[in-house]
Amino acid sequence: MKKLSVLALILLGASLASAKTFYYSWETGDGTILGTNGDITGSITTAEKVHGARSLELFDGGKPGTPQAYVAWVKGLQNGDTVTAYFYAKKRQGYGVRIWGHYTNDLTNIDSSTGSAGGNDTYSGDDWTKLSYTWTMDTSDGKNGLVVEARTYTTTNDGGWVDAIVVTAPDYAEIVFPGPGIEGEPDVNIGEIDEEWGTPTHSYSWENGQTVVGNYYTYTENVEDPVYDGSQSLKVVSGNYTGGQAYLALISGLQNGQEVKARLYARNGQTSGLRLWGIYEQFGAFAGSAGGNGNYSTTDWTKLIYAWNFDDGPDDAIDTLIVQARVYGGQNNYGWVDKLDLWGACQRHCSATRTQRTRR
Repeated sequence: MKKLSVLALILLGASLASAKTFYYSWETGDGTILGTNGDITGSITTAEKVHGARSLELFDGGKPGTPQAYVAWVKGLQNGDTVTAYFYAKKRQGYGVRIWGHYTNDLTNIDSSTGSAGGNDTYSGDDWTKLSYTWTMDTSDGKNGLVVEARTYTTTNDGGWVDAIVVTAPDYAEIVFPGPGIEGEPDVNIGEIDEEWGTPTHSYSWENGQTVVGNYYTYTENVEDPVYDGSQSLKVVSGNYTGGQAYLALISGLQNGQEVKARLYARNGQTSGLRLWGIYEQFGAFAGSAGGNGNYSTTDWTKLIYAWNFDDGPDDAIDTLIVQARVYGGQNNYGWVDKLDLWGACQRHCSATRTQRTRR
């Protein structure tokens, strides 16, 4: 038994190795990306950044497939090693940017891909979003390296920005960036945009037993668990449509160009996520999407924020903005929302006390 125990410790040696952390934030102005797969290009910009004076700007050429920009490469990994990476990303439009990875088996060739290593399903949002993932190394088929990718999911000339990538890997592994890496983690302060908005003009937490002001292929109920604020939250269940919508607030009497801001806390149950979104109404009928936050909620309470500039349409006839929680993932998928805060306009119907309505 002693011999077996010693052997087990030897085999576990790689996983017990100490780790190191380095970062890169495109401050040198020369190294952009390590390579690409698909129709994507990168350049350094000073227009958008979350750390220092520069960031990486990605342009999606729009061809079919999922373009990948290689932003880090960890070489010399052993079976069972863990690699954790994160970066900050911001979308231009479309779906945004994801953090992903693939394996390599040739330490001299970053294009020696041996298959996807997976990644985080979360997209970057309209504001800087921290995206992270941890991989566990599998050395089958000669794998000995991991490439960290920034993937874009947009159309021609869309894409986004990436900044301040951080990689943690075993001490014996080599971490390669497009330029010289710096030991440690960057001092990033992206701030909380909603903290600058001050006190909400209206808040609602489903404490009075009401549910929604309307729905589109969802049904809802008040529940006591889980909750983010108070003693009740709202459970949102998708009906027979993959994008069911619960109408949380109906705001009328708005002027063209008036800004409405919202903050909602949401949490996944059996769903790929919930989003904070908005639609317009004209004389009580659906008049188009108002857009929303591209980020999804997670299995923990997730803060979702968005600001709308009200557009009353070409005939000045659109008169209402409806704030929604959208649930994704198919029939009977569900999640929870709680603590809706609104800024800027809340003349009428901001709480869920209105007769329920459905989209016509």
